[in-house]
Amino acid sequence: MQNHFSWWSMAAVISCLAACGGGSSSDSGTSSSAGVGNSGGTAAASTCNYPDKFTAKERGIANSCGIQVSGNFAQADSGLAQVIAACQMGKKAEADAYYSGTYTQMVNYARQVAESLSCGAGTGISLPDQSKASYYNFCVTSTTSGGSIRYTGSCSGPFKYDESSCPSGSGTAKYVFIKQYSDMNACKAGRDNWLSSH
Repeated sequence: MQNHFSWWSMAAVISCLAACGGGSSSDSGTSSSAGVGNSGGTAAASTCNYPDKFTAKERGIANSCGIQVSGNFAQADSGLAQVIAACQMGKKAEADAYYSGTYTQMVNYARQVAESLSCGAGTGISLPDQSKASYYNFCVTSTTSGGSIRYTGSCSGPFKYDESSCPSGSGTAKYVFIKQYSDMNACKAGRDNWLSSH
């Protein structure tokens, strides 16, 4: 086992995690959740149980849809493997944060690509219309205060399909792309659902 762990190596591979300039309109919301305590030493195996977020059905659909989709699933799997390895090295707090943050974003992005290409629909792959800037991006930033994590979600746009732009944020509070929606109302509903579960 390697003795190092690069938290952002996977994020650099996936363009969906890039943060850049915001769109012409935006809407934001906030949520907060309890923080994770610090830990050190070697974590017990029982505490490093991080469930795979993909179902067997999703994997079957991804495999039938080709490398464009299955490749994103494989990248998320690699992220999960890094989470488990870091936990077993005693970095439990960091592993928990990566599992609920970046790894979850990888999973959501893989699902979004599969959905956008109509994988498993029985109608073959159908490509979305990329000619119009008619999509809205849901992005999230987080701050830590007093042992708790506060999330702020933003919906901005319009953007072209698969353009993962986010607001620039302020200071070190950078926004991270989560998902793209076909209209602002759907984006705000997705944002509110995400914030209520984090």
